[in-house]
Amino acid sequence: MRRHPVSKSKMICPACGAQMNLHAEKLVDASPNEPGYNLALDGAIDESHSCPRCGAAASRRRVA
Repeated sequence: MRRHPVSKSKMICPACGAQMNLHAEKLVDASPNEPGYNLALDGAIDESHSCPRCGAAASRRRVA
């Protein structure tokens, strides 16, 4: 069960255009003025995605 919602928009592979799969979530240090900062976590969540078609990897900051 997830405690924090996943980004609503699907990530598209920059290499081949396929829809990417969410692979991992990581809490990272962030200051309160940065996009995606979560006061309850005192940081931000970065999402790692992988492409099922070509194997490319990409990441992005989750923004609520």
